[in-house]
Formats: sequence, structure tokens, C-alpha cells
Amino acid sequence: MAFEEAASLRRSNPNIRCLGFGCSFGPSDVTRISSGIACGGWVSNAIEPDRVDDHHGGEGSDIRPLRGSPPLGDAMFLAALLVFTFASAWRCFHRVECRISVYLSAQFMDRLARSFGDLRVYDLGPMSTESALSITDITAGNSKFAPMSPHPLASVPTSDPSIALRYRDRQYAADLIAAALLHFDLFTYLRDHPGLTFDAICKHFEWQQRPADVLMTLCRASDFVRTDEAGVYSLTDAGREQLCVGSPYYLGPYYKPIADSAIMKGFVEILQTGKPANWQAKSDGKDWHESMKDPTFAQDFTALMNCRGIAFGQHLAQSLTAEVADRTHLLDVGGGSGIYCTTMVSRHSHLRATVLEQPPVDQIATQQIATHGLADRVGVVSGDMFAGPWPSGVDMILLSNLLHDWGLEKAQQIVDKAAETLPVGGLLVIHGAIVNADKTGPLPVAEYSALLMNITQGKCYSEREYGDMCRTAGLTPGACKPTTGDRGYLTAVKTA
Repeated sequence: MAFEEAASLRRSNPNIRCLGFGCSFGPSDVTRISSGIACGGWVSNAIEPDRVDDHHGGEGSDIRPLRGSPPLGDAMFLAALLVFTFASAWRCFHRVECRISVYLSAQFMDRLARSFGDLRVYDLGPMSTESALSITDITAGNSKFAPMSPHPLASVPTSDPSIALRYRDRQYAADLIAAALLHFDLFTYLRDHPGLTFDAICKHFEWQQRPADVLMTLCRASDFVRTDEAGVYSLTDAGREQLCVGSPYYLGPYYKPIADSAIMKGFVEILQTGKPANWQAKSDGKDWHESMKDPTFAQDFTALMNCRGIAFGQHLAQSLTAEVADRTHLLDVGGGSGIYCTTMVSRHSHLRATVLEQPPVDQIATQQIATHGLADRVGVVSGDMFAGPWPSGVDMILLSNLLHDWGLEKAQQIVDKAAETLPVGGLLVIHGAIVNADKTGPLPVAEYSALLMNITQGKCYSEREYGDMCRTAGLTPGACKPTTGDRGYLTAVKTA
């Protein structure tokens, strides 16, 4: 394929870098082919920019012939080609990422092109599923050699999981509203005492700030209350008509059947103590943090998270394509089964990753990563993220569905350690269900926050709260961006 055609293809699709071989090569031209396997596809890379002749390629072309290396003889060429083919097939079968180099003289490339009709090698650079169409395409009559399929984790689902997830995510929200409505009679009190601030409400009901913030965020997102610029609460028409005693439209009796539920009673206690309830409100259970130290519970819970993490991770990996283009090593802190970093490296062939997890989840992660055939690119380090240093030599850290499990103080500790670990220019990614900056929604996230507040020490933090954590740690945060299933992410860069 002529270099002009290569340049044209490059301009029409910026995701593809074209390598052209053909009669335009001079007798001393040598092309270096470095081929690697990543994401189950062929990735070819050529060029040493300081050794190219500009006149061979059109504008936008990424490859030009190299000079200075002696051509191989026929026997050497055939031997090299056999080695190249065998090694590529072996890597294809074993999904091993490695690199080999073969130097081919232009005469033999020209001969090969005439014999087979056409030879094309496309370099996708950081490969994406959409652009991995035909990376190596050698046509000989009716014969066609095509790349193997991308790694299954590199794809994204065709459907949106939001609706199915919301039934589970909002599981505890009704009980939290019932506690406010039936036990505390919050809305009638707000009607009868206008001008109250958040602190005044907490003082009157003797509520702790973390659970109270989750409740009042849910009330705002449900359009039961509003706050003005001074932080003063007032009822909306819906709150006044539907949730206040004495209104002809009062819906309190509708919530009576769950007044004695263990979850609603648990919320009453959590609002007043700030401590999470036992897992699934079981009287003989422990809170989630303690339960995760039990191997059986950890196995079951990790599987529960893993089933949704596949889609979450795939969408996150797709959304971060631009941000990770120049990154090399990802640290996934509290990464559970490793599903988020495995989806990331599956989609981005240049990345390696390390999962930091405590026992017994570290062993679960090791097993899951091996199941996906990625043990050569994703490692696992066992450790407590709050004790001791994190693995070094990384330029990107992922905190996925992690900070919302912890109270503000511990969440800040995690972000601080991320900043300490990253080099200047390093990237932090915070992923999960994120409340908007003014805490008025989204409603599905506010509902999910009720569940988290009940079983963990945390809640769904807002975009502003995450931004404040990053700035406190010396990081510069960006804006929150959505992915799928009512989740999103924000990034922050270490600038000094």
C-alpha cells in the first residue's frame, strides 16, 4: 500500500496509524515490525522517529521507511518469517503480551506483496474495540488471515443496566423516608418551624451529620424539601400536602406496614448514633466492614459486586480512553475481584495494573484475574490500604466504589495516600455513584446512598465533596462525567 494511501487512511480515521509496504521502498530500505498481542488483537508498531525520511510519507502518515540496516538474505528472511509466525500464533493462543522484532528488506517485502496481492499492517496504538477491525490483513486469492477477537472484557454491553440496578439500589430508601415520616415526623416539624438550617434540624432530633445528610439529600432529590442560598430548609408543595400530619393528602398510613421493619428501626438508630447497622439488618450479624474479613462472606459479597462491575468497568474503561493514553501502570486500591483494572487493561493494551486488597479478598482477586487470562499484566498486592505505603511506580490510581464505604475522615486519608503515591502529573480516578454538587440529586443516587449509609460507614459523596478531598490532598480535580447505571467518575491530577 503506497504511503499516500496510508496517509489518507490515517487522516480519515485518527484511531489507526498506517504502516505501508510496497514498491516505493528503495533497495536499502528496511522496515522494523514490532508486533505485540494485547486485548486479543494484533498490535503492530514501527518507527524510530529520528531515522525516517520525510519525503516518503504524506501529511499525517505515521510511518516511513528506515535506512541503514543491511537487508536479510532469502534464507534468513524465510527463517525470520517462520519464527515471527510461530511466535505470533503462540502469543495469540496464550494471550501473552510480548514483543519481537523482524527486519525485512524491501526486496522481500516487494516480492511478498506481488505474491500475495496486498499486505497491510495497521497500528492501532492504544487499541479500542471500535477501531480493531482488521489490524493485519494479508489477502491471497480467497485466503484471508485476520486477527483473533478482542478480549471479552474489552467490549461494552449493548443495553443500559440502570433500571434493573435501581430496584436493588433503592431497596432501603422507603425505610429511610418511613423513619423520617413516622418516627420523627420530620415534615410536620419543618412546617411548624420555618427557617431551620441543617445544624438546627440535627440538634433538635439529635441526629448525627452523616446519616442526616443522606436523609436530607434524599428529601431534596425527591422534591419534598428545598434549601435557599443561606441553607434554610422549607417544604415543597409535595412535602406539605403529602407528608405533613393534618393534610387531607397525608400518606403516613401508607407507610405504616413497614413501621416495624428491622431496616426502618435500624435507620432510627443510625440517625441517632451514626453507626452502620448489621449486614441486611440481621440481629446476629456484623457490619459490612467486619463481615468482609470472613472468607465465606467476602467470597459471596465479591461475587455480588463483580456481576455489576463488569459493565461498570467496561464503560469506565471506554470513557477514560483519552485520559489513559499516556499512562502505563494503574493501581486499583481496594479493587475487590480486580474487575475494574482487568476491564481497563483489556481495553487499553499498553496498561499494566496492580490490585491492592486485604485478605481474604486478595486471594479472590488473584483467582479472578487468572480466570480472565490476565495474570501476566495484572498483579495483586496484599495489604491494608490504611497502613503502610502503597505499591510505588504507578502513574494512575483508581478508587472505584471505595470512598463511599467510609466516613469523611477515612475517605480523606485514602485520597491523601493516593496523592502521596502518585508522581507529579499522575492521575487519580474516583468512580462510583456521585451526588451532584448542590445535593439535589440524581434521585437514584440519593436512594442508593440510603443503602450505603445503612450498611457502611460512608455514603454517596457529592461532586463538591470529592473535589474538596482532592484539593485538600494537593490534587487538581476535574468535572464529574457519567458512565452507566447512574454511576460516573471524576479525575484529579497531581500538579506539584
